[in-house]
Amino acid sequence: MLKKLLTDTEACIHLGITKELLYAYVRNSPKKALNHNRKLVSIEVDGKNRFRIEDLDSFDSYLKEPWSCEGDKRPEIPSYIQEYLKTEIGGKCPITEKGYPLENAHIEDYNISKNHHHHNIIRIAKDEHTKFDNGVLSKSSLIQTKKRLVESLKKRMANSPTETKIITYLPSIHIENIKGRQDEIEKIRECIAERGRVTIVNGLGGIGKTSLAQLYSKLYYHEYDYFFWIEFPDVPDNSTSREVFMSGIATNFLILDFLGIEIDNSIPLINQFELVFKRITQLPGRKLFVLDNVPNAICEFSFMVPETSDFNILGTSRILMEDFINLTIDVLKESDAIDLFYSFYKSEVNDDLVLEILRSIGFHTLTIELISKLAVKRDLRLEEVLQIISSEGVNMSFEVKVTTKHDKNRKPTVPFNYLCDIFDLSQLSTKQTSLLQYLSIIGNIHLSFIQLENLLNKEFDSNELFDNLSELHHLGWITKISDKYYIHQLICEVLRFKLKPTFEKCTTLIDNTYSYIEKSSNDFSIHFQKKYIEIAEQILNTVELPKDTYLHYKLCITRHYGFSGNYEKYNTLNCDFEIEKLDSDIKKKWLTNHGNILLKLGKCKDAIEVLEECKNLFQDMRTLAQIDGSIAYAYGELGNFVKAIELFEPAYEILKNDPKLSKSELAVFTNNYSLILNGIGQYDKALVFSLEALSIREGFLDENHPLLAQSYNNVGVDYEYLKKFDEAILFHNKALKIRESFRDENNADLSESYHNLASVYSQIKEFSKAKNYFEKAIAIREYIYPEGSPTLIMTYCCLAGLMINFDSLQSIQLYRKSFYYFEKFDFENNQYTPFWAMGFSIALFENNEYKEALNYINLAIKMFEKINNIASVNQAIVIKNKILKSFIGLDKKRQGRNDSCLCGSLKKYKKCCGKWYQV
Repeated sequence: MLKKLLTDTEACIHLGITKELLYAYVRNSPKKALNHNRKLVSIEVDGKNRFRIEDLDSFDSYLKEPWSCEGDKRPEIPSYIQEYLKTEIGGKCPITEKGYPLENAHIEDYNISKNHHHHNIIRIAKDEHTKFDNGVLSKSSLIQTKKRLVESLKKRMANSPTETKIITYLPSIHIENIKGRQDEIEKIRECIAERGRVTIVNGLGGIGKTSLAQLYSKLYYHEYDYFFWIEFPDVPDNSTSREVFMSGIATNFLILDFLGIEIDNSIPLINQFELVFKRITQLPGRKLFVLDNVPNAICEFSFMVPETSDFNILGTSRILMEDFINLTIDVLKESDAIDLFYSFYKSEVNDDLVLEILRSIGFHTLTIELISKLAVKRDLRLEEVLQIISSEGVNMSFEVKVTTKHDKNRKPTVPFNYLCDIFDLSQLSTKQTSLLQYLSIIGNIHLSFIQLENLLNKEFDSNELFDNLSELHHLGWITKISDKYYIHQLICEVLRFKLKPTFEKCTTLIDNTYSYIEKSSNDFSIHFQKKYIEIAEQILNTVELPKDTYLHYKLCITRHYGFSGNYEKYNTLNCDFEIEKLDSDIKKKWLTNHGNILLKLGKCKDAIEVLEECKNLFQDMRTLAQIDGSIAYAYGELGNFVKAIELFEPAYEILKNDPKLSKSELAVFTNNYSLILNGIGQYDKALVFSLEALSIREGFLDENHPLLAQSYNNVGVDYEYLKKFDEAILFHNKALKIRESFRDENNADLSESYHNLASVYSQIKEFSKAKNYFEKAIAIREYIYPEGSPTLIMTYCCLAGLMINFDSLQSIQLYRKSFYYFEKFDFENNQYTPFWAMGFSIALFENNEYKEALNYINLAIKMFEKINNIASVNQAIVIKNKILKSFIGLDKKRQGRNDSCLCGSLKKYKKCCGKWYQV
């Protein structure tokens, strides 16, 4: 014979607990300190929880057993038991009937009982707890008080409904269509159980707040005795918010019919509301109120919500409500968004294309539903959907019937209209609308308050900007993560459509953005431009600019990508400029930028040619001196230090006392001068200039500024040349610390620090550290210079030289990569090339590749002779002799003086290898 199954109400009466605690035991393992995973067993019958008496008794006995081992720290009382204890006493001490302060007291001392059984703990006044601890209040008194509380609770439970009464209606929802919200459901349960009586789910319009509330209701309504769902209309303005909230509850005919209350038009609405709400709170048992799109007027009535755990409110709103617990939900994760798309769209499966579509709409829940349904209705392939969104955005021209649950009137319309209805501007102030217009241009770029203040300082003062940002965030227009503000891209599309930003309307943002980029180009660093360059690109894409403004914007964006190392984007943008059609001012800027970027790319000959042409367009001495400095630097990179010094010294004399030259520009020029001095061996003088540049920068830059790191780096290089390795490591580490603090792990400055530290460690024979830093530098430089660069080749060769005696095959591989670029980067004029060639020949010799080794040692000898480096010529001859002895051997008959040389040069032996061969 089957044993009777108890309902949840009957189970609560049997145990003498609330439904909230009953289901907490079903969900949670209370003895976490012992790593037990035992929960209360429930059986689902027709979608409802049922309980066996033996399971209830067994679990109750289990709770009375120890919760921790002897000697272990006493575990915390679970929050759900603490909530039960508050409900049990109704907010007042059962002895004194006072409400504050209250404490939990164990009837049987925990040190003896070792358990947190809910009936072994009673919540009493602090003074009564002290009396109990001191023996003034007896244990028997507490036991009797606890029994009285439990019996009272059982009577209340017996008088409560045995089945959940759905007073309004239970929303209809297909649970399988709700994707990726399990974490949010658990957070709602946590908030309701542990953190507060009222939980408000908020977030972007159309993000899925209503669906989440519907899902929670469907899953857990049966845990309550009474369930209410009230849906509020959009509030037209704040003045009617209060009336809408009160009416939604006080005039709901389903609620009134259940309570047996009639509407009395003779009394004020507030009195009718108070009567209805009070009657609801007095209902016995657990009550869940779900208020969809609840007006912020609920905050005014927070004092009416009883401080007991048997009355819970779950609300949804775009608005943050500071009086309650706010649970902000974000867009769906990638995998969940893809699942949601496929739940409507069945024609084709291609995750990559779907992901592109979803990224283009920012993973916005409602828009995923709309776009997928549109694709079904129009019988579109995924490629077609992506193409439409790419060309038209969400505001597409298709007129198609797409009906969703979000359409209150059930009138099919085009998808974009849903978003326009959700994001209504009519109730915003002029200043708020103006601020949203600026933010719609900026897009979903995350900016701090200070950055926004810099961009909008002519339009808003600080207090005004902060107040409007806060209000728009509160109203759900703006998202704030940490200290950064941004607008979701779909809201941007709606705002751009409605506000139609123009050059005249947005002059403040356009002027300030350009000014900041120009200032950071001259006085700060390329690293600080990134956000503002992104904004500049947004401006170009969203606002029609006058021709001159457009060209200046395009030029500063192009320059940024060139100097930041994104040469693919730089070349793409650069091709758009028709040089012959540019006016004089823009042409000057273009040539100056292009020449210096060619120099950064290592195309020194091309850079000199462009910069020389640039000089013909200028007349002022300061600019000409700066250009000469760049040309001098290019000659230094080519190894022509005599020409470099000829240009640098007079240019420096002109610039060092020029009051119009910024400190930053002078520091850059002084730094470059020190590099040239190092090239001609004037290391002490180079150090003086590097320290001078450092002193300038320390005077006006933040201690973590990247330009300060550049000066530390250059001082480190100077100390390295002077063989003061401890000082070199000190300054290189200072530079590295700053450079590693930036989030961009693939930047040229960081690779420079890694290379220079490796160079020092190599010289002091700490080869493991040197190899590690060289490899870090190579990883970055290969990433940012996919077509090679002088700096990448330098690191290849340095590591190759280091590896000759450890791994000749790796050394050869690195040298081969380097000499692949021999002609591309003017290696024949590079001061280091003959040393690299000599190192390459040694590595080849170690690997018995004698013929190729001879080719590279011959190249080294030729280049050493050209620069009249006799000591290196003699060293190279010794190496060549070793190669020849292994290659040709000592048998003179093998190689006649007039025979073709075996090295492959096609010259006679006597004029080639025989010239150097010595027995």
